[in-house]
Amino acid sequence: MSEVIVHHWPRDRAAALAALIKGDAPVLLQFATPQTTQRDAARAAVRDALCVLLADYLGCAPEAVPLVSIPGQALRLDVPGALPGISVSHDAGISLVALNAHGASGIDVMRLEDLPDWREVASDYLGAAACRHIAASARQERAQIFAAAWTRMEARLKCLGLALTEWTPTLERLLERCGAQSFMPAPGVVATLAWRRTY
Repeated sequence: MSEVIVHHWPRDRAAALAALIKGDAPVLLQFATPQTTQRDAARAAVRDALCVLLADYLGCAPEAVPLVSIPGQALRLDVPGALPGISVSHDAGISLVALNAHGASGIDVMRLEDLPDWREVASDYLGAAACRHIAASARQERAQIFAAAWTRMEARLKCLGLALTEWTPTLERLLERCGAQSFMPAPGVVATLAWRRTY
């Protein structure tokens, strides 16, 4: 995948549907959501929008879309073989959704901020190589490089259906099964899209 194309909701609804039907790459939706870390309103808005888009995709009414939402689990369509990869991520003011018609997907988004304990967090969860890379970066670039590494790890975990866990060589080999691409959906925000084709 050469470029991440972001479809802004609701402006790009038709283009997102066309890309979803075409199905040759994961489809990425971006939502403006409340500027808060409280995510209930963002979750509800994203689910409502997904029901509208998926109604067009499935050819049914939005209220008939069998979108299953269970706390702590990825959203899924209760339709055998239909759209296996749905992943959602929120941060203050932004929500992203990845939809993959041919396999799993993972998305993670993070606002840039200075993290005084970045070295400990990177060592525990990102591994020694990532920790060295972040440490070697210029101070003004460090937050962005950390965010890219963190969202890349989180997106790939989601893509594989794994919970957050500390870094091990075995985990790193598992994560390498996913393609991943980092990008900036908005100023001061870093995200990573991960995908895995299963058919």
